[in-house]
Amino acid sequence: MVKEAITERLKFLTELIRLFFVALLAVGGGSFGLLLGAYDPVRWSFAGAGIVAVLGLGIVIWRLIRRVQGLLTQLEVQQP
Repeated sequence: MVKEAITERLKFLTELIRLFFVALLAVGGGSFGLLLGAYDPVRWSFAGAGIVAVLGLGIVIWRLIRRVQGLLTQLEVQQP
């Protein structure tokens, strides 16, 4: 891959990591807020769905970070 393409891809992936991290915080906070209320099966089911979404977002963020690390190593190899 060309050096400029790698740097643009890194910028894009960095912005995606930021977006998903903010979404993780928002969904996590909302799910935690639902768990703090009185017991209601609907609230608990939404909180459970939120917890599953938080786990999914965590996995996506982890994979994006791994991809960024791989691109950084590619960029280091291409340095003269």
